[in-house]
Amino acid sequence: MYNCNAQTGVRFGTIYLHELDQDVAAWLWDTATNVSEAEAYAEERKRLEAYYVDLAEEQNQIMDEDDLERLVEAALQNFDPACEEPTLVGEQEGVKYMISHLGGAALLWVTESPYTVKAALCSPCVPNAGSLGSPGEYECYGLPLEWIYNFTKSKQVGHWRTEFDPVAKYGSFENVISGTSGGLWFEECPDGLTLIDYDGVFELPSDVVTAIRDMGLIVEEEME
Repeated sequence: MYNCNAQTGVRFGTIYLHELDQDVAAWLWDTATNVSEAEAYAEERKRLEAYYVDLAEEQNQIMDEDDLERLVEAALQNFDPACEEPTLVGEQEGVKYMISHLGGAALLWVTESPYTVKAALCSPCVPNAGSLGSPGEYECYGLPLEWIYNFTKSKQVGHWRTEFDPVAKYGSFENVISGTSGGLWFEECPDGLTLIDYDGVFELPSDVVTAIRDMGLIVEEEME
């Protein structure tokens, strides 16, 4: 199966880097290993080694390994491995990831993670992977919510903590005792930001409904 972890069978989760909290996005980029640069260095090293060996043979000279290494290292000082759309790999807080580019935009692939979510499938450009932030029925690897969203509103009612990101129009809720949690999706309606979907529980807890309304958001009766 394409785009899934070969050991666990769980789909990769994907999200464009610009959809993450920008401090997190910069952190993931800066701490990752640039695979494209490493591959470019390896290819250039191989090319230089072959060049100097052939040159020595043409001049009937013996090229020992130390001399070859010195020549190659000196030449590599002037080599620029920069790539406009590099591939990077990294790991932070147990999340293994890759960054590649799709349509000129940096795309984060979550290849292994302590977190799994239910998401919609990506477009055919990324077959079988889950689209993080798009609710669906397919299990895939996910990210800590704080990496994706900037929850500027938060309220706890009873044992339920509810948070909301007004820019993403997304919220989350969690029972601080049991750990039961889920997502909240909102949409701009004539009367204001209105809850249109949730997951994680069959019926939305009344304390979560209270918290949402206390934050100035709308929960219609049929969503209770």
